[in-house]
This record gives sequence, C-alpha cells and structure tokens, in this order.
Amino acid sequence: MPGELHIDIAESDEELRSLLLSTSNARVKEKLQALYWLK
Repeated sequence: MPGELHIDIAESDEELRSLLLSTSNARVKEKLQALYWLK
C-alpha cells in the first residue's frame, strides 16, 4: 500500500510503560506515549 509507514521500535511495551511512568519531563512523556501507542 503506498504511503504506508513502518516503524521498528526496539523497546518492549513493558519497558516503554515503565519509562513513561518514571519520567517527569512533559516533552519526553509525549514522545514515549506515542511510541507506546504505536507498539
């Protein structure tokens, strides 16, 4: 399908979740949330 995006995320969903819960920086939290949703 043209325009399809494929992203390989190396971190596991558990690792992303723990990083998300442990960070206090809003910008980093937004990026981690997006990666978690994609994973």
